[in-house]
Amino acid sequence: MIDGGIGLVKALKTQRWATTLIGLALVVGAINYLINGLHYTTFDIGPAPDQIRDAVIYQEMLRGQLPTLGPGSSVGGYQLPPLYYYLVAPAAVLGADPMFTVWPNALLSFASIPVFIGVIYLLLVDLSMERRWMLAAVAGLWYALLYPLVFISTFQWNPSPIPFFVFCAALMYRALFRAQMSFVLQAVIWAAYGVVMAVLVCLHSATLFVMPAIYLGSLIAYWIRHRKRLSLWGLPFLSVASALLALLPYWYGELGRRLGNTKQIIRAVLGSDDDAQSGSGIAGRLGRIVWNYAELGWQSYFIGNGWPYRIIAVVFGVSVLGLGLWAIAKTFKGDRVLLNFLLAIWAVYLLAASSYTDAYVIHYKLLILIAPIVLAVVPLAYCPLKGI
Repeated sequence: MIDGGIGLVKALKTQRWATTLIGLALVVGAINYLINGLHYTTFDIGPAPDQIRDAVIYQEMLRGQLPTLGPGSSVGGYQLPPLYYYLVAPAAVLGADPMFTVWPNALLSFASIPVFIGVIYLLLVDLSMERRWMLAAVAGLWYALLYPLVFISTFQWNPSPIPFFVFCAALMYRALFRAQMSFVLQAVIWAAYGVVMAVLVCLHSATLFVMPAIYLGSLIAYWIRHRKRLSLWGLPFLSVASALLALLPYWYGELGRRLGNTKQIIRAVLGSDDDAQSGSGIAGRLGRIVWNYAELGWQSYFIGNGWPYRIIAVVFGVSVLGLGLWAIAKTFKGDRVLLNFLLAIWAVYLLAASSYTDAYVIHYKLLILIAPIVLAVVPLAYCPLKGI
């Protein structure tokens, strides 16, 4: 009985610490994203920075000229679908000050903190509640302090909402794969899942190339898992319909362009693959995968110039990767659907990135930015930490 009382006291203490850390993460996020969002940042590069281009488009939208194409890619000669503009444009109604168009990104970046905390909490479903909350709180605070996310959230810039929508997609698919809700609620979430995926492909070339593969794979995995429940087979088509409907402005424009932009996207994909294969073959691809992950350490986690930072970053990256994969293979008993969804995104991104031979700037890597945090949390979850 005494042991039980001591255990209860420790659990309550852990819960209080977790609550404190979550509160701190939200305060840090409010300062970094919401308050910093009041200080508008522009690229100021060349005669027409992205924000100037987009500001003109928002004013045209207010006059009823709706875009059928989104931001242009820096390589490949194509443009993204336009849903990012539709996401931000309502804020332009508030006034001509460019600060207003930053706020949708700032709000979604701030919202990504509690959603990420929820992802980690649900990922570690086999642990005690207080231990799950503690690890989720630590991960959330760590995430809130990542400088690249703070920096780009002060831009009116299309890659900024990527983490928020990725986390939402992961949580939606976890619920859909389990198929334990009412049929009507499942139908609603499937439709929302399609819209979220449609938004993701409009945010950056990385998501344009990666998320359709993830989406198709998620549908196939769902059909395999529920192959004996024929009543559920039609539900994924609701997400297909909602995604196509959300992208209606793009397809309407493409009809007039005779699918010109879509063809250019396909040419860019095939062209980058040919360039990668003609460059250095499999060894070159593997090298680019390793470099892409290694760079993440000094671009996001140990930022600084010089070899000391890079050495620390590489040691950190290799350590969390090794320990994380070992824990996933040997000790992890949490939510495999959620974990596999994230692992699939990281794997497909790295495979796609292996075809890209130019510099990997940090906003290209928003799909894998949280990988070191997740890979660090998983082995910690199964370590016998005293008092947790």
